Amino acid sequence: MGGGGQLTEPGEPGSGRDDGVYTWEEVQRHCNRNDQWMVIDRKVYNTTQWAKRHPGGFRVIGHYAGEDATEAFTAFHPDLKSVKKFLKPLLIGELAATEPSHDRNKNAAVIEDFNTLR
Repeated sequence: MGGGGQLTEPGEPGSGRDDGVYTWEEVQRHCNRNDQWMVIDRKVYNTTQWAKRHPGGFRVIGHYAGEDATEAFTAFHPDLKSVKKFLKPLLIGELAATEPSHDRNKNAAVIEDFNTLR
């Protein structure tokens, strides 16, 4: 997308990918403070730079680095329309069609708790 901004091209540089389609294994490699990706509704976002400016704090976002954050995102952002404008420039791709919607380590009880909270 160029221009020197923080927008990220699909297929993160150096990933060897240019189609913006990722597996959970690829997403889970981006799980530290200096390299954070997360999945929300099967879309893959690079939240590395945003985490420092996140109104809820960097720890909340960091907790979901390399993981599916759909339930937490939906539970803590009741005004989805206004929040999604912040997500758009962070979008780098989506999960491959062959990948499950949630990472394999996702606890069903946690998903239900977030649904209850929402």
